[in-house]
Amino acid sequence: MGRHTYTVLSEILESSEEACKARYLYRITEGDKVINEEEIIGHAYRPVRETIEEELVGAGFIQADVSEGFLSWRLP
Repeated sequence: MGRHTYTVLSEILESSEEACKARYLYRITEGDKVINEEEIIGHAYRPVRETIEEELVGAGFIQADVSEGFLSWRLP
């Protein structure tokens, strides 16, 4: 136990208002020796609130009343 070090490094390669592309490097080392290393490129899409609301309204949903500042949508 405790002889390996697990490291995750990340770098944002591209970003816009609703999407980003990132590079992740997963590395396992024992002392100064790299045992395993894997690189993954990932994409994430996070639409802004206005985009989500337009899609929900377009699909027939209406906003429901809920407490504590939460948002909820339902079909009529």
